[in-house]
Amino acid sequence: MVPVTLAVAVMGSVEVPLARDGVTPVDPAASYRVEIAAHLVDGRLSLHDAQDAMVASTGTAEVGGEVTRYRLMPVEPLQPASSYTLVVDGAVTREAHDAGGRAYGPFLAKLGTTGEKPPPPQKKRGKQRR
Repeated sequence: MVPVTLAVAVMGSVEVPLARDGVTPVDPAASYRVEIAAHLVDGRLSLHDAQDAMVASTGTAEVGGEVTRYRLMPVEPLQPASSYTLVVDGAVTREAHDAGGRAYGPFLAKLGTTGEKPPPPQKKRGKQRR
């Protein structure tokens, strides 16, 4: 597995460590920071919804020496009362690789957004024909 040394949800000025087992409750407007104890040459940090679709996000990657740092900010707040997964894996294959070619399996952190699930959209009713 990717050697993660820090994985946090950033909510304002508060950083909440992400659980390695179980689900971490996070604010829908949180951003994320992850540090890896390896120089990953093809790693990426991404956020996926419950259907495993990638969530639109912006971010940065800082690679140097023996450390890789990622920051991810969803473009829009996440849906309240929903499940997501933060993933560090390879950009080309499921495994990330360091500068020496060593392969690392993916790191996954399960997230559950706080708040109440919004009501389903109302179906528009058309005019009834007579």
